Amino acid sequence: DLYASGTYKLKRASAVRYGGHFYYILGLPANDVSLVYDVGQRKWYEWTTVVAAVDEVFPCVAWSTYTTGQTLFLHRHNGIVYDFYDTLYRDAGNNINFEFVTVPIDLGTTQKKVLNRLTLLCDEQTSTSNITVEWSDDDGQTFSTARTLDMSKTNPTLYRCGSFQRRLFRFKSIANTPIRIWGIEVDIDVGEFVGGNA
Repeated sequence: DLYASGTYKLKRASAVRYGGHFYYILGLPANDVSLVYDVGQRKWYEWTTVVAAVDEVFPCVAWSTYTTGQTLFLHRHNGIVYDFYDTLYRDAGNNINFEFVTVPIDLGTTQKKVLNRLTLLCDEQTSTSNITVEWSDDDGQTFSTARTLDMSKTNPTLYRCGSFQRRLFRFKSIANTPIRIWGIEVDIDVGEFVGGNA
């Protein structure tokens, strides 16, 4: 229970039906985040907005959806009423920061692995749509130098991605395009040496 744990301080909650989804939104301004539950998908998401180059809690305080399907929300700071579109990929003219981090991957073994190829399985965009890929071999304490993939290319792929025992990946984008990723495909060689004391 996030609220009972004291980790999050709930300020407000709202609900909206949009784009065939029903969302329940928990505003947590003390944590600069909104937790959003998609009832149909049964998944939680984190929504933020960028204010002065800093991620903050998603700013809506009231929603209204018309029979035409148009959804409006009232901004909590400036009182402006904004349209909410699933065909625009900017937040009041600012980039939307997309970030996704995988769980650590070890393929069920502590043996050393060599990642020869990583292919992003995603929608092919109609214009340049860059996404960066970083990885961490120490459970997210540090990350590699970011490498860039263009999602407008067929099967965007990286080669020679180093060796690891256990690795997680972080994907980031501010592309002005929709982002739909359904997986990554990898070509990995698994070594025979398990490690430990000789």
